[in-house]
Amino acid sequence: MARRQSGEDSAYREAKRAELLKVCAELIARRGYAATTVREIGDAAGLLSGSLYYYFKSKEDILESLVSGLQDVLWARYQEIIDSADSPRVKLERALRVSLETMHTHNDEVRVYQNEGALLHLNERFKPMAARRHDFESMISGFLAEGIEAGEFRSDLRVQVSFRLIRDSVWPVVHWYRPGGDVTIDEVADEYLALLFDGLNPRSM
Repeated sequence: MARRQSGEDSAYREAKRAELLKVCAELIARRGYAATTVREIGDAAGLLSGSLYYYFKSKEDILESLVSGLQDVLWARYQEIIDSADSPRVKLERALRVSLETMHTHNDEVRVYQNEGALLHLNERFKPMAARRHDFESMISGFLAEGIEAGEFRSDLRVQVSFRLIRDSVWPVVHWYRPGGDVTIDEVADEYLALLFDGLNPRSM
């Protein structure tokens, strides 16, 4: 009976922790990490601020949980794409669509990740998570290089320049896209991919 009770307590704690992370993500995305206090998080969650420490060791633990959780979600899907037998172009399309879709399913978490980039680089604790940005670069640059070799992309394509243009046009979408707005994330992804691969010229009839 005691073992069963312990398991139920653990399940409740994990469910409550996930619930609190959603509250934290919304507040930090809106106010910024530095400006968001533990008291404000507790008030928003209906808890005494001290009660938060039952679920998180520190405010830094909250940020780490938000970012690492987002990265785990993204890289589980990215790895499936990397391991697939798809062509480089299809892999690139899928990876970019996954990135954009995450702005719908984890909008607050992506905003936190983007807004707190400087802190992630400067704080020693967060550097392993900041390094995942290099993994994203390696993945996208790899698809571009493989596509050139396979004849799917222009032979004169400059991989590093192309990667930076893609990176800096995909992730800032989170600053204006809002779930439930006038445009769906699928429409955003369709339009973005059409621009990326077909440009602005009218298609030949």
